[in-house]
Amino acid sequence: LVSSTFTGDTPDIYYRLNETSGTTVTNYGGLGAAKNGTITNTGDVLLNQSGFAYDGAGAMRFNASGYVEISGNYAVNASYTLSAWFLMPMTG
Repeated sequence: LVSSTFTGDTPDIYYRLNETSGTTVTNYGGLGAAKNGTITNTGDVLLNQSGFAYDGAGAMRFNASGYVEISGNYAVNASYTLSAWFLMPMTG
């Protein structure tokens, strides 16, 4: 559902962030594997966490200094749209 909404717009880069092992984050966008990401500071990224309840896919949980690095350059003299879905933990 969510996945088809994004891929229907033919993005160059689309990370589902549903990997269950390893350090490679798959790009499902039009630029393919050339823009796969790499999990950095792996101790601060937990894989296969609870994701959207309706699609059954897992998610990543980023703690402290964990992030996904994208190699290479992307054209900087252009307009872009960035979309992100995330869940912030509730406290108190």
